[in-house]
Amino acid sequence: MDSRYRTPESASASDFTVELLEALPMPQRCRIRLHDVSVPYAWRTVEYGLNQNLFVEERVNAGSSESTKRLIVLPVGQYDGRTLAQAIATGLNAGHSFGVGAPYTVAYSEQTGTISVTLSPSLAGSWTFWPDQDLAQQASWPGANPKNPRSFNRNLRVREKVFYTSLMPFVSDFVDLMTVKSLYVCSDSLGLQTNVGPAPGQRSCLCKVAVTSGYGYLIHSDGSSWEYVEGGGGQLLKRLSFRLEDVAGAVVPLHGCEWSFAISINDPVDFAS
Repeated sequence: MDSRYRTPESASASDFTVELLEALPMPQRCRIRLHDVSVPYAWRTVEYGLNQNLFVEERVNAGSSESTKRLIVLPVGQYDGRTLAQAIATGLNAGHSFGVGAPYTVAYSEQTGTISVTLSPSLAGSWTFWPDQDLAQQASWPGANPKNPRSFNRNLRVREKVFYTSLMPFVSDFVDLMTVKSLYVCSDSLGLQTNVGPAPGQRSCLCKVAVTSGYGYLIHSDGSSWEYVEGGGGQLLKRLSFRLEDVAGAVVPLHGCEWSFAISINDPVDFAS
């Protein structure tokens, strides 16, 4: 299968449908496996739909219960630590609650791979990044989906909600510049029965591909170590749909690049033996 042969109505190369020249019978209780998956590493450090959102809460007075919840959308792009710190600083200092020009200073440490955020010494306020587990409990946050907040906070490894002040700056753990570490090839066309995807209850996952190459290079996995997936069988295969997802179930963008794989559908086996 190759995404370049997708049907015109396909959403993208990452979420595509192919129509076979002739219908192929799918054996009852067959086993399915993908081989030779090749995907270009074309997504970026910050990607719309994956991790473009920074969730920040600010208090003008550190001891006050009144706060402002902000959603900062980072520009999509490929970043290193220094340029990422600049983008975060620009977002934090635009539309903030503190009434001064640029209350935040953001710096990247080459030695530790961490990002620090410091509030101006003249301010008595406080602020915090929200961790993803707390975002999931929110009934609503303007512009965000609690089930999949598409949060960059996790790239900063934010694990708890701590309010930082001018005397106590935020210092991240090692900054995660790798947006996607594992790719999941999924399909709703094959009646998958035994496989469980990264999300509990997900049955559409055909295989997992570890991202072992850097940005701009080709990710390849021959599939020799993967187990077969049990399919329902008993149907004619004519139109097949496939998606390339991240661990949260979001479709991974390829920005005009194509990807491909081979698929094997084995004859029935005796599952009782």
